[in-house]
Amino acid sequence: MKLSKQINIRLIMLLWGTLSFSYAHTTNTIIEGTIKGAENKILRLYTYEDMLTNTEKKLTQTQINNDGKFKTELNISEVTFVFFRIDFSQTALYIENGKTYKLLFDDFDSTSYNEISNPFLNPPQLFVQIENSDSTELNHVISEFDKSYNQLIADFSAVFIRGRNEAVVRDFKNNIQEKYGHINNPYFKKYSEYRIALLEQNGKIKPLGVLFKDYIFERDLLLNNTAFMEFLNQFFSKYFTNISKDIKFRDLEFTINELVSYPALIDSVGKDSILRNEQLREIVAVKILGELWQYPGFIKDNITKILLDISTQSKFSEIKIMAENQLQNLTGFETGKTAPVFTLQDFNNSTINLSNYTGKFVLLFFFKSSCVACINEMDVLKDIASNFSGKLEIIGVSLDMNPLQTKHFLENKNYNFSFAHFDFNYDLLDGFKIRSVPFFILFDKGGKISRYPAAFPSERLVNDLTILIN
Repeated sequence: MKLSKQINIRLIMLLWGTLSFSYAHTTNTIIEGTIKGAENKILRLYTYEDMLTNTEKKLTQTQINNDGKFKTELNISEVTFVFFRIDFSQTALYIENGKTYKLLFDDFDSTSYNEISNPFLNPPQLFVQIENSDSTELNHVISEFDKSYNQLIADFSAVFIRGRNEAVVRDFKNNIQEKYGHINNPYFKKYSEYRIALLEQNGKIKPLGVLFKDYIFERDLLLNNTAFMEFLNQFFSKYFTNISKDIKFRDLEFTINELVSYPALIDSVGKDSILRNEQLREIVAVKILGELWQYPGFIKDNITKILLDISTQSKFSEIKIMAENQLQNLTGFETGKTAPVFTLQDFNNSTINLSNYTGKFVLLFFFKSSCVACINEMDVLKDIASNFSGKLEIIGVSLDMNPLQTKHFLENKNYNFSFAHFDFNYDLLDGFKIRSVPFFILFDKGGKISRYPAAFPSERLVNDLTILIN
């Protein structure tokens, strides 16, 4: 008995020592560097929360100091694709856990920002070097690989269109093996493999069944690898309508519209023999539900219910996140939803938030003073503000990079509604998913979303307001 106790105590101490040792040697990833011209600006770091829906999440942010230097840390457990953003400008790097990155950015010039272009769709690029890297560093080899890959597509675009591309891809694979065979980074090995798989898929070099066998069947699902997820997303795009002979449209209708059942949906999807892997089957189910949202024959409330069930009941944490993000993307701004909380200061230093306007409808719109379409819509808004005076509050939020530019623009305009600058609050833009200007959102008397996006003032906004308010 005493011997047994001694053994148990030693075992506990050994386990504790192992855990303590592991904890003591857990290291964060350190990112530091210099960005001249961006002094005192905020550097924001994002990644994809999941690469099925491409939903982003903010990892951290840090202020660049007076010398243009910054330092921040990330707690990541695997290679992470990270977006670095200053204002609307951005670049992206693959960040490995436990490493230190010393970055040198090209000088940041905020005056070079093109006010006419759409920075959400075409963000200005930040250019960066990793000073403490060599030719085997992950970002270096991916960058060099991508140059060769893109050049191949440019040089042989006509060949790919005609479908006579098997020899081209085979030669490319041999060249890549010769050039990068010595690179032992597991992420890069899979990255290059699945980029080539995309070539084989787009060039119709292999039938889908062979592609599945070569690249998905009995393999780990690399949910953090950008190339694998691009391949997977493309492979299963419109899969149930254009490709699969086993997933029946009428089965999906019955499962969703009548049974409203997550397990039954998984069974219906599982009738396709290539979807035996439980995790893959659920991923495809989440993707299918997102695509079915646009089909008029499916009850949206039922799709919502099934996605909610997946987000709470799936035994795979990654799929719970995918389902939750899919649900948010589909329903986050539906009528009656709670709006993201925000607070702004108008140009008279008064506080603006939705709670200040309880009992009134609120039209929130985003604009730039250089945007001709924005100015045209704002001119129409003058009459709307007068016609619905006392019942509708109108608030314009400027996305000009210089708040003084907005002030000068407003000086002689005599608009009869309020204005604020977004104050470089990119969380506000992310929260409302603003991706273009002008953009209008209408809130009801209780601050809930009424119309997202709302109609343009020059189109049917007056009709909508007349029905809702009068």
